[in-house]
Amino acid sequence: MRKLLYYSMISLASTLVVVPNAAAQSFGVSGQLKPGDGMIYNSVTMHCPTVKFRLIKIHENDGLARVNAGQHYDLIATKLMARFNAKLAENRLSGGELFNYAAEFDKHLINFRDQYRVYETAMTQLIKSDCEAYPQNFYHLLDAVRNERQKVQKEVLTLHKIAGQYRKELSKFATDYKDGGSQGEVNGY
Repeated sequence: MRKLLYYSMISLASTLVVVPNAAAQSFGVSGQLKPGDGMIYNSVTMHCPTVKFRLIKIHENDGLARVNAGQHYDLIATKLMARFNAKLAENRLSGGELFNYAAEFDKHLINFRDQYRVYETAMTQLIKSDCEAYPQNFYHLLDAVRNERQKVQKEVLTLHKIAGQYRKELSKFATDYKDGGSQGEVNGY
C-alpha cells in the first residue's frame, strides 16, 4: 500500500512539472513578451502545432494521474484514517494527533480536488487558444496554467506530508498500545 501511494504521488508530481522551457522563460512580470524576445515569439508561432500536441499529451497524462491519485487519497482518507479513528473513538482510546491529521488530510483532499478543477479548466482554455494568431494571449494562459499546476503540486506534497505524519503517529500509537499505555485512556472528545 505504501509503495502504491508513493508511486502514485511520484507519478502525479512528475507530471506536474513539464512545461516547455522556452515558453516559461519568456514571461515578463505582466505575462507579456519582453521587448527582446522576438526569437522566442517566432519559435513558438512556428512550432505551435508541436506545442499544442505536447499540451494535449500533458493534459491526458494529468487526467490519468489525477484519477489514480484521487482514488488512492480517497482510500487513505476513508478506508484507513476514518475507519481506524472510528475504532479508536468506539473503544475510547486516545489517538493523540491521529484525529487532527485525518481532519487536515480531508481538508487538503478537498483543496486538491478544487485546485485540480481550476487547473483542468485553465489547461482546457490553453489548449483551445490559438498560439499562432494570438501569441500574447497564449503566453498569458500558459502562465496561468503553470500557476494552477503549481498549486495542485503543492496540495499533492501537503497530502503526502500529512499521510507521513499520520503514519508516524500511528506507529507511536501502536508502540504505546503494545506497551499498555493507550489502553483504557478516554479519547479527547
